[in-house]
Amino acid sequence: MRFVLGLALTLLLITTCGCNKSELDSIHTNWKKLPVPPATGAIVLEQAKTSPCTWYVQEKGNRVTIQRVSVLTINLPRESRVQFAGGTLVGEDRGEFGGSLSVSATSNQTTRQILSKNVLQMFPMRDGVTVITGDLASNQGSVWSYSSEGDNGWSIHKKADLHGYPRIIGKSGDRLLFAYGDAVSTMEDFNELQIAPLPLLDVHPNSIARDAKGYIYVGMNAFVVRLVPDPHGYSPQWFTQGDCLR
Repeated sequence: MRFVLGLALTLLLITTCGCNKSELDSIHTNWKKLPVPPATGAIVLEQAKTSPCTWYVQEKGNRVTIQRVSVLTINLPRESRVQFAGGTLVGEDRGEFGGSLSVSATSNQTTRQILSKNVLQMFPMRDGVTVITGDLASNQGSVWSYSSEGDNGWSIHKKADLHGYPRIIGKSGDRLLFAYGDAVSTMEDFNELQIAPLPLLDVHPNSIARDAKGYIYVGMNAFVVRLVPDPHGYSPQWFTQGDCLR
């Protein structure tokens, strides 16, 4: 089964393996930084495909924690729910079988479908609910806003098309974070900005987070990538640990 579909249906068991403890956002001495960021097809990326390490990053307060995790894949449709003033939004991601976005009204318990697309993620925002949809086969993604229009009630509107199909989606404040197979981008006010081209497709990114300093971390097989703001944008730094590449 394709990795991304599996990932969309994945439960991450955030349990530290062996003697590895949760790391804070600063990279400690047991991490090894690659001298040069790898290019597509690099040997270290081939090694990462069969690495015994999977790193998961998560924003906690002002910090990002890094954990070595086990991954359990459940081959079932993924459903997500978000409460809003008028009821509940229910999103389904059924991969190649097609998904949907429906509204379950609190007042009369009725449910109606408002989108026939795979819903990858939903986030409550200041002006309503932001909905991210995507189609793997066509490598497409979109961002929608479900918001109130006063007397006209709540409605859904497309706000932006994405760089492609996002492998990972995160949120930091009002900023959305996206990791694709070939890049990382951020979005504010529905304007997407690509901040770094990265060869991520074969290392299976599973998480993305941002700390208070503005550093963006991506967790994946064998590596953690840290994107550090600089005068020209962001500088990618690739880190691994001793037993992750064989």
